[in-house]
Amino acid sequence: MKLTKTYKYKLKLTKTQEIIVQGWIHTCRAIYNLALDTKIYAYRSNKISLSCYDLQKQVTELRSCGDFEWIKKVPSESLQDVIERMDKSYKKFFSGGGFPKFANRDKYHSITFKWIKQTGRNRVVLPKLGSVKFFDSRIMQGDLRRATITKEIDGYYISILTRQNINVKPATFYSEKQAVGIDTGVAFFLVTSDGEFVENPHFFKTQQKQMRILQRGLARKKKGSSHYKEQKKKIAKLHAKVKRQRLDFLHKAANKVLTYDFISAEKLQLKNMTKSAKGTVEEPGTNVKQKSGLNRSMLDLGLGIFYDIIRYKSLWQGKMFVQVPPQNTSNTCSVCGFSHKDNRKTQSEFICLKCGHSENADYNASQNIKREGIPYFRQRETIVCALEKNPTT
Repeated sequence: MKLTKTYKYKLKLTKTQEIIVQGWIHTCRAIYNLALDTKIYAYRSNKISLSCYDLQKQVTELRSCGDFEWIKKVPSESLQDVIERMDKSYKKFFSGGGFPKFANRDKYHSITFKWIKQTGRNRVVLPKLGSVKFFDSRIMQGDLRRATITKEIDGYYISILTRQNINVKPATFYSEKQAVGIDTGVAFFLVTSDGEFVENPHFFKTQQKQMRILQRGLARKKKGSSHYKEQKKKIAKLHAKVKRQRLDFLHKAANKVLTYDFISAEKLQLKNMTKSAKGTVEEPGTNVKQKSGLNRSMLDLGLGIFYDIIRYKSLWQGKMFVQVPPQNTSNTCSVCGFSHKDNRKTQSEFICLKCGHSENADYNASQNIKREGIPYFRQRETIVCALEKNPTT
């Protein structure tokens, strides 16, 4: 089975390379905005919808003009990727997303190369940039497909996409002891059906006081001044620290869960769960402040990233991860199966009205999630057995 894997390293760019890369990123941002503006203008004025190919052709024509030497300095495939990125945002808009926005200088920080070659353990060659050195923090394997250089607050990083062949035999479902159900939430980040409780680290909440101090300091400084820019860097560094702490925690929590062969979790609609309760002028919302705090705590958990990590790691390790419908997992008794909204007395207390079973509410929910996931595991096992008996079907 062929799978893709991305390796991320911190770069050791020379001063000249830093200047070149920074200039290329600014050029890519200008091309992105130009392409977006051209696409909008063509549709508004003549009702013409320019395709990705049409815009890429116009960029090629710009490169051939003598007045745009600064565009010619950037690798052509990198400029093609910029148009593809803008076209992808348009497709998301027609799929229900927001309308594409013009790229802000403070938010556009990357450039993609569609060709890359490794020349040493910690060196790669990129088009028009030459040999680039990076910190050898992990061994890279597989065929190199493409690379993206991203500017972060503490330097430049390179993400290298590889394609690898893996021969991992899928885990066989022998016993329910191989399976685990996980319930995630604000009180406890993670509760397993085997009774393990993982505390919520509240990374953003612990830094919120310091963040407010820095934000107040930024508000008092003149916009555009050197002190203003320095203060923005401090805020960005704190945000980066919280982000990396959270990601490290999520990987470690996922590795704990992946000691099991079969994992089931709730299929939560995170976008709906974190919607604002503010409402409208005609119909104002209720408990807006409480809901705002809950939304902040939910987003601080990073549950979407957590599930993505489990999903791709389970695929690499031959394990199975499923997400079951969340309906009634919190108010159904894991012993007798009786479901009623009054079974859950408080956030943490569960008492069944029928059989009297008393348990921590999150632990009870994880038991139900495991039970809901087992039919999926058995179904997968039946399909695998059928394919082994009849490999040609």
